[in-house]
Amino acid sequence: MAKLTLANGVVFGRAEERIREYCEVEVYRDRNYRGGYDDHHNVSDSVTLEDLEAVNNLRAHLSLLDKGRITHSAEIRAGLELVDDTELGKLGEARWRDTRTRIGELVSSLLSLPNVGVSECTKILHLKRPHLVPILDSYVVKFLTSNDLDSNSFSAEELVQICLGAMDMVRADLGRNEPSMSELQAGLADLPVLLTKVRLHGILCWTQEKWVNRGDRACPYGIAGRSLSQALSQVALASGSIPEAGDSEPTGEIRTIKEFRQVKLRAEGVIVTTGSKPPKAHRALCRELSEERFTEAVVFNDGKKGRYYQRRDLAEAVRDFHAAACMKCKPERPIVR
Repeated sequence: MAKLTLANGVVFGRAEERIREYCEVEVYRDRNYRGGYDDHHNVSDSVTLEDLEAVNNLRAHLSLLDKGRITHSAEIRAGLELVDDTELGKLGEARWRDTRTRIGELVSSLLSLPNVGVSECTKILHLKRPHLVPILDSYVVKFLTSNDLDSNSFSAEELVQICLGAMDMVRADLGRNEPSMSELQAGLADLPVLLTKVRLHGILCWTQEKWVNRGDRACPYGIAGRSLSQALSQVALASGSIPEAGDSEPTGEIRTIKEFRQVKLRAEGVIVTTGSKPPKAHRALCRELSEERFTEAVVFNDGKKGRYYQRRDLAEAVRDFHAAACMKCKPERPIVR
C-alpha cells in the first residue's frame, strides 16, 4: 500500500483510502457523472466556456462577465502556448526554472482579472495543464505554506510568489515520493477518471487541512470518517488533547461535552448509551449521537436520562452492558480501512 511522506512531515499511510473517500463524499456530480471536473481536462492553448463551467463545478463562482474576460484574453492564450503539460515531479532543476517563470507570468495574467484569485486561477490552469499545475485553493495553500488566503490581504505580486512557492513544495513532494505516487495512481486506475499525480497530491493536502486540521468533516455527499482514524489520532495525541488507550478511567464514561466531541472526532470504537433497555451500542459517527441529546442526558440531567460510555468494539459493549447494536448505524458490520 502506497505510503507518502510530505515535506511538512505529514505521513499518509493509507493514501488510496483517503482519495477514494474524497471521491465518494466531496466530488461534484452531474447527471452524466464521470467526475464533474477532472473528466474535463483539455490540453490546449485556449480557455473555453466549457472549461470555466467545469471550474465553477469545483466551487468557483465565475460570472458570465468573468468568463468572457478569460476566454477572450490573448495574454492567457499566449502564455499557455509557452507551457507544456509535463509531469511536475519529473522536471529537472533547469527546466523547472524556465517553466516556473512562465507559469508565474500566466498566474499574473489571470490574477489581473476581476474576481479571479489563486484558487480560480490554478483550477483553470490545472484543466489546461493537468500534469503540471496543481489546484491551489485556500485549504491547500494553508496546508503547504501556512498562508491564510481567506483572512489576509495579499498584493498580486505576493499571490504570484505564494502560488509559485506552493508549486515548489508540490514538485519536491512528488519527486521524493515518485514510486509511491506511481503505485497510488495505479491502485486508483478503476476510478471513473484519471487523477494526475498533482491532483492526487492536492486532494491529500486538501482533505488533511479541511477534515483533520480544521475538523470540518461535513461533505456534500456524507460525513468524512472512514479514512481518518489514524490521522485524527496523530493530531490529537500530538496536541495532548486525547489520552492514549489505557490512560482514561476504567469505566470509559464520557462525562463532558469536550470528551464527547473528542470521541466523535476520533471516530474509533463504539459508544454505549444507557438511556434505553437494553443499552444501545453505536458507531461513534452515528447520527443518533447528537451533541444536543448528549447535553440533555448527561449535562442537564446528570445522567438520569442515560449515560454514555466508550468501548473498543461491539463485543466489549455486549460483554460490559449487554448492549444491543443500533439498527441505524449497525456497529456489528466491519469498517473497511
